[in-house]
Amino acid sequence: MLIIHGDYIRAGGRYCRHQFRNTCVLDSILAAFHICYIRFQNVRSLLESNATFKVMMSYLNAANYEDAKGLWLRSLIKFDTIDIDILGTVKDHFPVLAKLVCAEVDYFQETPDDSPVYQTTMSKFRALGDLKALGRADDPTMILVVPRVVPLPLLVEDEIKRTFKLQFLLLGERNHMVMCFNFLENLWILYDNNPALRSFRTFNLEDRNRYMICWAGYINTTQADVQNNASPETGVGAQPFNCGSFGQRENIEESMKEILTSLGALACDSSGSE
Repeated sequence: MLIIHGDYIRAGGRYCRHQFRNTCVLDSILAAFHICYIRFQNVRSLLESNATFKVMMSYLNAANYEDAKGLWLRSLIKFDTIDIDILGTVKDHFPVLAKLVCAEVDYFQETPDDSPVYQTTMSKFRALGDLKALGRADDPTMILVVPRVVPLPLLVEDEIKRTFKLQFLLLGERNHMVMCFNFLENLWILYDNNPALRSFRTFNLEDRNRYMICWAGYINTTQADVQNNASPETGVGAQPFNCGSFGQRENIEESMKEILTSLGALACDSSGSE
């Protein structure tokens, strides 16, 4: 359900007179949310319920990536220097998510009892790490995990039989961060903001443990199915894409080539050098 035309989010960027540096964490977060926004109607509804995120997604759809970065960072820091270095961790960006969070609990924290979401849903994620639930407390849309254990499960079913599916991982490697996301049932794609590399390339999920897994995003796919997973109307930067036919192709290499081509500014083969 995804086409991204042209060059995707790249390192750095300018916003008014400011120059951004070390943006790999931010770029990976923006890419993760944007791809989920495009693919899942329930995520789209969640993000559009907040004015800042609604504008941010509009910028990303229109390929105005620097404006999206600037809006995110204005919610986080003061722009008091020309050069803005945002080298940091995923947790540094959590304040921007605050208005979307309906519940949260850290790994070593005693489980709160002020909302049923802790028992119905978050209890099933409790052993994985630090948790944030986004959306409504009675039916959360996303569960975000800062892992304390690996490997992470691909699916989690909560107490009332809702399925939460792993959709993205933010992966750290030395001083760089990338993001991988689930594109088809057995196909994962790696996003990298490095302008010297392809924006997207196929990724073997078995290789995830070569990285530090910094953040995981689970989507309530039961809720997504109920909302019919409609394709959003998007701008020039992103357009709906029906990927269902790829899973039925006999020629896997041909399918991979077409998938990667559809994702935009990519080399068109899945075996090229990184």
